[in-house]
Amino acid sequence: MQPFNRLNPRTRLLIIFAAGLASGLVIIKLITFAAAPAVVPPKTTVTLHVTDSKLDAPTVVHVKKGTKVELTVNSTNQAEECNLMLPDFKINTTFSQGSVGKAEFKADKAGTYPINLHAEEHPITKAGELVVEA
Repeated sequence: MQPFNRLNPRTRLLIIFAAGLASGLVIIKLITFAAAPAVVPPKTTVTLHVTDSKLDAPTVVHVKKGTKVELTVNSTNQAEECNLMLPDFKINTTFSQGSVGKAEFKADKAGTYPINLHAEEHPITKAGELVVEA
């Protein structure tokens, strides 16, 4: 048998640990891990432009499921009040000529949803789509 000091360091450590464990002198430290921080969904700001009661580009908005969406609506050349509606997300924001309308919601359902516009003297029209990708 080799003398203890000639053994490789890993073997010596293993022998010391085993001897301590056998004699009850080894204290095992429990390692605790902190909980992982909560994942905050990304936030996307989408600016929509309305001219003469029609939605300018983009008319199709793509976001990932779980994204917090802030819709900003800029209105130009609009003589009357107008509503931007996303009924599936309970959004109905009113804006008028030269004003900015804002709405915020979480896109928590995958699918394709209509973006509707309604002006005082005009019927509700589908102006675009919100596509929530899984």
